[in-house]
Amino acid sequence: MPETPLGEPCLSVIDYVNWAVHRAFTTRQMEHFESVSQKVSLLHDIYDSNTRYTRKAPFDVSKAAPLELGS
Repeated sequence: MPETPLGEPCLSVIDYVNWAVHRAFTTRQMEHFESVSQKVSLLHDIYDSNTRYTRKAPFDVSKAAPLELGS
């Protein structure tokens, strides 16, 4: 049976982090990602298979592969 955020509060946190990363890539707005960035230890840019962001090499939207929506 699927869980709901009320039944499993961690789902809300995971959803927020995923949304923050998605928003950074699609709108290039970093403020939401920055609020959780200390909790993200690895971020893999699937549009640039050679790029992985870590705590030592943090994610910066200006370095990310351009995301072309609607292509």
